[in-house]
Amino acid sequence: MTTWRNPRVINAVCVLSFCSVLLAACAQSALMQMRQENTEREARIASKEGELKAQEDQRTALLREQKNLLSELDTKQMTLKELDVKLDALRRENARMQTDTETQQKKKESLELQLRKYQADIAALEKDGRLSADDKKKRIEDLKKQISAHLKLMLAL
Repeated sequence: MTTWRNPRVINAVCVLSFCSVLLAACAQSALMQMRQENTEREARIASKEGELKAQEDQRTALLREQKNLLSELDTKQMTLKELDVKLDALRRENARMQTDTETQQKKKESLELQLRKYQADIAALEKDGRLSADDKKKRIEDLKKQISAHLKLMLAL
Protein backbone atom coordinates (compact mmCIF):
# COMPACT_ATOMS: atom_id res chain seq x y z
CA MET A 1 0.00 0.00 0.00
CA THR A 2 1.34 3.37 -0.99
CA THR A 3 0.43 6.07 1.39
CA TRP A 4 2.08 9.18 2.60
CA ARG A 5 2.69 7.55 5.92
CA ASN A 6 4.75 4.80 4.43
CA PRO A 7 8.43 5.31 5.41
CA ARG A 8 9.65 4.46 1.92
CA VAL A 9 7.45 7.11 0.37
CA ILE A 10 8.52 9.67 2.94
CA ASN A 11 12.19 8.83 2.32
CA ALA A 12 11.69 9.05 -1.46
CA VAL A 13 9.97 12.44 -1.11
CA CYS A 14 12.77 13.68 1.15
CA VAL A 15 15.43 12.47 -1.26
CA LEU A 16 13.62 14.06 -4.22
CA SER A 17 13.21 17.32 -2.28
CA PHE A 18 16.86 17.35 -1.31
CA CYS A 19 17.93 16.60 -4.88
CA SER A 20 15.76 19.39 -6.28
CA VAL A 21 17.16 21.87 -3.75
CA LEU A 22 20.70 20.70 -4.52
CA LEU A 23 20.06 20.96 -8.27
CA ALA A 24 18.65 24.48 -7.87
CA ALA A 25 21.67 25.50 -5.78
CA CYS A 26 24.08 24.12 -8.40
CA ALA A 27 22.22 25.91 -11.18
CA GLN A 28 22.30 29.15 -9.16
CA SER A 29 26.04 28.72 -8.54
CA ALA A 30 26.70 28.09 -12.23
CA LEU A 31 24.62 31.11 -13.15
CA MET A 32 26.54 33.30 -10.68
CA GLN A 33 29.84 32.07 -12.09
CA MET A 34 28.71 32.86 -15.63
CA ARG A 35 27.68 36.36 -14.54
CA GLN A 36 31.06 36.90 -12.92
CA GLU A 37 32.86 35.70 -16.06
CA ASN A 38 30.75 38.05 -18.19
CA THR A 39 31.57 40.94 -15.86
CA GLU A 40 35.28 40.12 -16.12
CA ARG A 41 35.04 39.93 -19.92
CA GLU A 42 33.26 43.28 -20.05
CA ALA A 43 36.01 44.80 -17.90
CA ARG A 44 38.70 43.39 -20.23
CA ILE A 45 36.84 44.73 -23.25
CA ALA A 46 36.54 48.16 -21.65
CA SER A 47 40.26 48.09 -20.85
CA LYS A 48 41.16 47.12 -24.43
CA GLU A 49 38.87 49.86 -25.77
CA GLY A 50 40.68 52.36 -23.54
CA GLU A 51 44.06 51.17 -24.81
CA LEU A 52 42.85 51.38 -28.40
CA LYS A 53 41.56 54.92 -27.84
CA ALA A 54 44.91 55.94 -26.33
CA GLN A 55 46.76 54.47 -29.32
CA GLU A 56 44.44 56.22 -31.74
CA ASP A 57 45.02 59.50 -29.90
CA GLN A 58 48.79 59.00 -30.09
CA ARG A 59 48.59 58.19 -33.78
CA THR A 60 46.45 61.27 -34.38
CA ALA A 61 48.97 63.43 -32.50
CA LEU A 62 51.85 62.02 -34.55
CA LEU A 63 49.97 62.57 -37.82
CA ARG A 64 49.10 66.12 -36.76
CA GLU A 65 52.76 66.80 -35.97
CA GLN A 66 53.83 65.37 -39.33
CA LYS A 67 51.24 67.44 -41.21
CA ASN A 68 52.25 70.61 -39.35
CA LEU A 69 55.89 70.08 -40.20
CA LEU A 70 55.03 69.26 -43.80
CA SER A 71 52.95 72.42 -44.09
CA GLU A 72 55.69 74.55 -42.57
CA LEU A 73 58.31 73.00 -44.83
CA ASP A 74 56.24 73.94 -47.86
CA THR A 75 55.30 77.45 -46.80
CA LYS A 76 57.84 78.83 -44.37
CA GLN A 77 61.48 79.78 -44.54
CA MET A 78 63.01 77.89 -41.66
CA THR A 79 66.36 78.13 -40.01
CA LEU A 80 68.30 75.00 -39.25
CA LYS A 81 67.52 75.44 -35.58
CA GLU A 82 63.76 75.69 -36.23
CA LEU A 83 63.90 72.62 -38.45
CA ASP A 84 65.82 70.71 -35.79
CA VAL A 85 63.25 71.69 -33.13
CA LYS A 86 60.40 70.50 -35.36
CA LEU A 87 62.14 67.19 -36.03
CA ASP A 88 62.75 66.78 -32.32
CA ALA A 89 59.03 67.31 -31.62
CA LEU A 90 58.21 64.70 -34.24
CA ARG A 91 60.67 62.27 -32.62
CA ARG A 92 59.02 62.81 -29.22
CA GLU A 93 55.58 62.04 -30.67
CA ASN A 94 56.97 58.96 -32.40
CA ALA A 95 58.53 57.78 -29.13
CA ARG A 96 55.16 58.06 -27.37
CA MET A 97 53.53 55.76 -29.89
CA GLN A 98 52.70 52.31 -28.58
CA THR A 99 53.10 49.44 -30.98
CA ASP A 100 51.25 46.15 -30.92
CA THR A 101 52.60 44.46 -34.00
CA GLU A 102 56.05 43.86 -35.39
CA THR A 103 55.14 45.89 -38.49
CA GLN A 104 54.16 48.90 -36.38
CA GLN A 105 57.39 48.57 -34.39
CA LYS A 106 59.46 48.47 -37.57
CA LYS A 107 57.71 51.58 -38.93
CA LYS A 108 58.34 53.36 -35.64
CA GLU A 109 62.02 52.40 -35.63
CA SER A 110 62.40 53.35 -39.29
CA LEU A 111 60.92 56.79 -38.66
CA GLU A 112 63.17 57.26 -35.63
CA LEU A 113 66.28 56.38 -37.65
CA GLN A 114 65.30 58.68 -40.49
CA LEU A 115 64.58 61.58 -38.13
CA ARG A 116 67.94 61.06 -36.43
CA LYS A 117 69.63 61.09 -39.85
CA TYR A 118 67.94 64.38 -40.73
CA GLN A 119 69.01 65.85 -37.40
CA ALA A 120 72.58 64.68 -38.00
CA ASP A 121 72.46 66.34 -41.43
CA ILE A 122 71.26 69.56 -39.80
CA ALA A 123 74.05 69.41 -37.22
CA ALA A 124 76.63 68.86 -39.96
CA LEU A 125 75.27 71.84 -41.93
CA GLU A 126 75.39 74.04 -38.83
CA LYS A 127 79.02 73.14 -38.16
CA ASP A 128 80.21 73.40 -41.77
CA GLY A 129 81.95 76.76 -41.95
CA ARG A 130 83.24 76.23 -45.47
CA LEU A 131 79.87 76.73 -47.18
CA SER A 132 78.80 80.11 -48.43
CA ALA A 133 75.44 81.47 -47.27
CA ASP A 134 73.88 80.66 -50.65
CA ASP A 135 75.23 77.10 -50.67
CA LYS A 136 74.01 76.60 -47.12
CA LYS A 137 70.57 77.94 -48.05
CA LYS A 138 70.47 75.57 -51.05
CA ARG A 139 71.40 72.58 -48.88
CA ILE A 140 68.76 73.57 -46.34
CA GLU A 141 66.15 73.66 -49.11
CA ASP A 142 67.33 70.27 -50.38
CA LEU A 143 67.07 68.85 -46.87
CA LYS A 144 63.60 70.34 -46.47
CA LYS A 145 62.56 68.68 -49.74
CA GLN A 146 63.91 65.32 -48.57
CA ILE A 147 62.07 65.62 -45.27
CA SER A 148 58.92 66.73 -47.03
CA ALA A 149 59.04 63.80 -49.47
CA HIS A 150 59.61 61.37 -46.59
CA LEU A 151 56.70 62.80 -44.59
CA LYS A 152 54.38 62.65 -47.61
CA LEU A 153 55.33 59.01 -48.07
CA MET A 154 54.68 58.28 -44.37
CA LEU A 155 51.29 60.00 -44.50
CA ALA A 156 50.32 58.00 -47.57
CA LEU A 157 50.92 54.69 -45.75
